[in-house]
Amino acid sequence: NNLHSPGVTELADEMGWRRKDAEKPCHFDFFLAYGAEVEEPLKPLMGYYISRRIWRGYTMLAPEEGAKLNPKLTHLANGGRLPTSVAARPRSVTLEMIMKVHRDHYEGTPYDLTKGMAAGPFGNPNRQDMPGPGQWERAFSLTRTILSYVLEPRPNGRSVAWFSYDAPHGSVYLPFYAAATASAPDSLHSQAGDMSIYSKDVAWWAFNLVNTWSNLNFKLINAEIRQRVEEKEAEAVLLMRAWEAEADAAEAMIPGVSKSLSLAKTSALDILTQRSNEFICQVLAEWWQFLEHLFSKYSRAAVDYSEGDEGMQVYPKWWLDSPEVGFRTWTPDGPYHGVLCKVGQPCGVNATSQDSESLSTSSKAWNATTFPVSAKSTSGLFGLIVLLLIMFASTYLIGLHHGRRSSGRHTAGDYVTLAA
Repeated sequence: NNLHSPGVTELADEMGWRRKDAEKPCHFDFFLAYGAEVEEPLKPLMGYYISRRIWRGYTMLAPEEGAKLNPKLTHLANGGRLPTSVAARPRSVTLEMIMKVHRDHYEGTPYDLTKGMAAGPFGNPNRQDMPGPGQWERAFSLTRTILSYVLEPRPNGRSVAWFSYDAPHGSVYLPFYAAATASAPDSLHSQAGDMSIYSKDVAWWAFNLVNTWSNLNFKLINAEIRQRVEEKEAEAVLLMRAWEAEADAAEAMIPGVSKSLSLAKTSALDILTQRSNEFICQVLAEWWQFLEHLFSKYSRAAVDYSEGDEGMQVYPKWWLDSPEVGFRTWTPDGPYHGVLCKVGQPCGVNATSQDSESLSTSSKAWNATTFPVSAKSTSGLFGLIVLLLIMFASTYLIGLHHGRRSSGRHTAGDYVTLAA
């Protein structure tokens, strides 16, 4: 069912948008009248920009019906068309499923934004919009997403808006009661900063910085963020049961005590508002601490959660093997920046003669485990080695002489003192 303004059909007739020739008898086709119409050369691009999200949402929330749809169908008034709605199994769509849709990047489909060279070595689905020709798939969760929400109807006037700042793939959905009797915590409507002025008094910055830091290694860091997100959202669901029970007790009429129904409901909503705001403040404080944890753990291309140097962030083999990266194809003569692959051609197969020669040379060099060098470069290398040996010897002698002079003169203020 859909609501619309009075006169919606008359306006379409007046503006000449209505296409009665394509409508079913006695049926006003809203999509044909008000849907987007895009002409070439942007028609296929804009058609998929709209349609792929619709297709993906249907496949995630109603898999049986979504599997029947064509993901390559554009969704334009002058193009293809996807259904306005599809039927999901009764009571099959959950709150968690809706949140998962908001966080989706087409994972596991042919349009997966976490795969391929554009995602980099660490599967980053975030893309910057660029002028055409060309286009990225438009995910639900985008790096430019400012906020998202899921509205959950609940009985007794206790519906909840699950609100998330920044891109939902790395942010927590927080519960706000629609009938709250007080405003949200200050940091959610603070004027101390904005998107161009940093402030710890602004809640958005905590979630934005966590997402921004995950761009260093999305696959690794976002996985830890997702785990923390799931924990906090599960905690919210459990706590809400306790809040609701507390509110029910406050709303119940006490025998022998005169209490108006409106006052009872207000008392219940006061409790729900207070509890949810306390939880939101708690999560926000934890998220600032979580941000600092991520800063220290994933800095310097390492993984550190103690002083033991738990490991390094490793590039995947497929990325290192790619000619476009240039790691496997490196030689003393280059290419230092990889081999550019031609659009529509297998990478490295139909390269230019110069590129092919570089690839051939580099392959031979790596297979032989040595680098081909000229006689001129050999003499230069020999001279460099001699110079380095002289420097090492001089440094050793100076250090030995200084050590003998200072032996036995250590003081209590020395950083380290070693016994003889």
